[in-house]
Amino acid sequence: MCIKGKLLYLIVIFAAASATCVLRAESGMEQHLEIRFESDLFAKRGQARISHADVDAHMSRIPPEHQPLFLSDFDRIGQMLGNLLQTRALHLEAIEAGLLEDSETLALLYQSASVFLAERHMQKYLAERELDDYEQLAREIYLTDRLGFRTEPSYDFTHLLIMAGNQRTEFDAAMVIAGVQEKLREGGEDFDALVERYSEDPSKPDNNGRFQETPLDQLDENFANALRLMQPGQFSEPVRSQFGWHIIRLDAINEPRRLEWEEAREGAIQRARRQHRRTLTEAYFRRIREPELEIAEGAVARLLDRYPYDPETMPSSRELLEQIQQRASQ
Repeated sequence: MCIKGKLLYLIVIFAAASATCVLRAESGMEQHLEIRFESDLFAKRGQARISHADVDAHMSRIPPEHQPLFLSDFDRIGQMLGNLLQTRALHLEAIEAGLLEDSETLALLYQSASVFLAERHMQKYLAERELDDYEQLAREIYLTDRLGFRTEPSYDFTHLLIMAGNQRTEFDAAMVIAGVQEKLREGGEDFDALVERYSEDPSKPDNNGRFQETPLDQLDENFANALRLMQPGQFSEPVRSQFGWHIIRLDAINEPRRLEWEEAREGAIQRARRQHRRTLTEAYFRRIREPELEIAEGAVARLLDRYPYDPETMPSSRELLEQIQQRASQ
């Protein structure tokens, strides 16, 4: 069924707190946030209604490159509308139940709105100050950071694989690899010949079990951990990986090398962008933290009264206040 109309949203988040202490009375603090916008009606179920703005807000959480796929799936659209209407119905029942008259709920709502607005503002602030081109800054970082922009160590090794699973049980695979290890220890055949004779690695016809300049992050975790503990020329004990059982010979460790500019360019640009954003953020925060921190008289003592507190093992309210003020001035 098609419906027409507009929704006018008026959301008021109101939080008030009165504070008193032994020395003097503090006037109540009132916080007020009003959200008002209008949007065309999209769907309703009973008293629950959602607008085009509600749908757009939900869609904004989906990466732009995934939105066409989402919109081509009618089941997903229906699920989205159902979830939005269900949330809106619960929202209306919460108001009916008087949750907007509960001071703790109001404080949580206000805090959530404050956090969201702060994060949204910082995103917008940083986006508006993005540089058109970070390559010059990236080049400066690349040239001055002599220890950065290096490859990870890589490894040359030869391995023999006895596959486990499928038609061979784990026990049988372990017995075969133990037999190969015994032959290696006896010294009757060299390792390359054993690889040629026994290894079941599908790539053996191309490389006879030899791999060169291989980073550890490309290897099975157990296999990589075994290599980390080895020295060139050394053989491993049998190592179990996701493929089966291995005996490994470490042939060489290739030390890291400095990347050429073209190799490092994309990473350097990303680092330059992160550094620029961090500089902007730190400068912004320093500015808003310039005013002196002022804590209401008796506020720390009242905080400690509201929550579990052991005066025998924890600092007094005066000591805690001094520590907070000292930290805030740093």
